[in-house]
Amino acid sequence: MKVTYNWIKDFVEVDISPEQLADKLTMAGIEVKAVEPKDGDFVFEIEITSNRPDWLSVLGIAREVAAVTGKKLKQIPSPAKAQSASSKDSVRWNIEIEDAEDCPLYTAKVLTGVVVGPSPEWLRKRLEIVGCRSVNNVVDITNYCLYELGEPLHAFDCDTLASGMIAVRRARAGEGIVTIDGQQRALNPSVLVIADTRGPVAVAGVMGGKKTEVTEKTRNVLLEAAIFRPVVVRRGRQSLGLQSDASYRFERGIDPEIVDIASMRCAALMQELCGARCETEASSPACEAPVRTVTISPASVNQILGLDVSADRIKTILETLGFSLKAKGGDGFSVTVPSHRQDVNAEIDLVEEVARIHGFENTPVSLPAVKLQVETDSTYRRITALKSLLTGLGLDEVVTYSMVDRPSLAGFWDDEPALAMIANPLSEEQEVLRPVLMPGVAKSVAYNLRQQQDHVALFEIAKTYQRRGGKLHEDYQLCIAICGAISVWLEQQKKHMTDTPGFLHLKGIVSQLFDRSGAAPCGFVSVDPGRVDIVIAGKVIGAMRRFSKEALDRLAIKNKDVYALEMPLNIILKAERRAIKFEPISRYPGISRDISIVIPDDIETAQVIEQIQQHGGEFLQRVAISDFYKGKPIPEGHKNLTVSCFYRSNTRTLQEDEVNAGHGAIVDFLKQRFGATIR
Repeated sequence: MKVTYNWIKDFVEVDISPEQLADKLTMAGIEVKAVEPKDGDFVFEIEITSNRPDWLSVLGIAREVAAVTGKKLKQIPSPAKAQSASSKDSVRWNIEIEDAEDCPLYTAKVLTGVVVGPSPEWLRKRLEIVGCRSVNNVVDITNYCLYELGEPLHAFDCDTLASGMIAVRRARAGEGIVTIDGQQRALNPSVLVIADTRGPVAVAGVMGGKKTEVTEKTRNVLLEAAIFRPVVVRRGRQSLGLQSDASYRFERGIDPEIVDIASMRCAALMQELCGARCETEASSPACEAPVRTVTISPASVNQILGLDVSADRIKTILETLGFSLKAKGGDGFSVTVPSHRQDVNAEIDLVEEVARIHGFENTPVSLPAVKLQVETDSTYRRITALKSLLTGLGLDEVVTYSMVDRPSLAGFWDDEPALAMIANPLSEEQEVLRPVLMPGVAKSVAYNLRQQQDHVALFEIAKTYQRRGGKLHEDYQLCIAICGAISVWLEQQKKHMTDTPGFLHLKGIVSQLFDRSGAAPCGFVSVDPGRVDIVIAGKVIGAMRRFSKEALDRLAIKNKDVYALEMPLNIILKAERRAIKFEPISRYPGISRDISIVIPDDIETAQVIEQIQQHGGEFLQRVAISDFYKGKPIPEGHKNLTVSCFYRSNTRTLQEDEVNAGHGAIVDFLKQRFGATIR
């Protein structure tokens, strides 16, 4: 919104510079985005928040200026009072309102003898400087009053109306109107209209009609001032795709007490500038705003703000803003809220008014008291540790919505009775609480691939919701998804290797989680080429899977495989923490030996490592699989493993024959235990 410095001075005797005034207003919560000198004046561009429609006028801003500068607000300027000159020949107008909720108040004045022409320079200049195009003196006066007082007014050419009646009603099916912008618009019952006996003549609160607009031929004017229900104006505007200064204000609410004042002000200006006289008036039943009172205590104000503001200062601030105060017992006040302050309903609202006008800059600077607390929520600590571990393993965390649509569960969940449905979903995409995390994480993988990410590795730890035994159960789940090859630099070979993710990557991550958490070790059982179950003590607790072609097509993922796992975290979160024992690093060098063996496919790699660790002797410190291969020349049904064994003593340097003896024993054991062939 734009107001000018000189226009504000019509209401308040300002004796500070425009820049200083802009700073004071901004510090009081009215953000002045810019101050621009223009045509001998200064234009203030102000950001108005939706809860303060009273600031959508020069009067509203001037009221704030009076409060922050300590000046007195002047009365609304009125060049002359509009005089009624009713006669025998005057046409009596009836106001018919279909629904009082849609239109709580409607007033009309008929002004005769109007001379339509250009506006005087001062009026035209004041409008144009705030961005309003001058049309003619009648229209300009209605716009002037809108900007000055915040009440939208509309002038009809009275002679184009069917005489004697104005109706405020919803549009009928099939009705239409040509608005003043020359556009033909189809109406519907969601649109509130002003109509005469022949049909709609204006879209209520939004825009007038072309047939009844004021032109140079106009001699008699019907001046409308009203209040319309904000939600109806908003729906009508949206339905017709219109926007106007009037609708902007009606949508945020109009002060009931300003309607008659604005109508009189407008009529008086037309009398002065257009030679008009007020012939007759009509109005719907008066609309009285309910009286609201709020109690405020200076003690509460100072306790909340941490200040020492006197009762007199509080009283002065609130009275300057238009509140009426009456002393109560003790040190409190009963505050009557003015009709223009729709946002004030409780004491804390008044405390905010005192704070901003007294000045936030006057609030003493102090450090908040900080009490150290020991975190006792082990679940929170463990989840934080798990997230840290997963990010350290190269995964990125995602946070997805708790509500999903049913189609996204296809292929990930098939237990229909266990779904927790939303009673009043806001959309089809939010109709059920997620029973698993996989749908949301899968969509995140697809989204990242669409952003040209070649390698995606994501995880989410969050609650899932399932109905079991007639109750809703919330459980923490872990979901991991990986997709796309990644390039790895091999320092020894001085080259890059392409690492394609698969089940082994997920297996390594899960093994790390169980190992670090101190939970019982888990096992892995291959169910089919696209699924591997995670088991503990023979019980399936989760599953790793490769997305099916149907799932990939639904996610629009092409030419890539997605591997994912989901499992509950109860076992990990409830596991006893493993004692961490630190040992000094040996000062003596170690020796590595590799064993390349061919064994049947049904022998688990973990079993091979476990047996080597048990029979490797006192000097064996580490065992790891350094290579895995299947294919020619390895016989079908077999696999080739290269096992790296690291030997070291903490007390001395090992001799070659000591390592060879222990390593040879391992080779002999593998031949006997697994029927391994040494390559």
